[in-house]
Amino acid sequence: MYRTRFADDLAPGDRIAIENWHGTVRKNCKHGTNDRLIELVMSSDNRNQIVLKAGEVVEVL
Repeated sequence: MYRTRFADDLAPGDRIAIENWHGTVRKNCKHGTNDRLIELVMSSDNRNQIVLKAGEVVEVL
């Protein structure tokens, strides 16, 4: 069973899934007024960061 978490509450080490994409959180910091910059340790498509809306719900594996 998977759980969900707000983008604001993601912590280092969280493995997240968004629309068939997976990544592991390295760092979560503010990006502008309503966004979160999520730095990634690794991801399924070689990204090193992703920007999510503050309050967006993501699936934690």
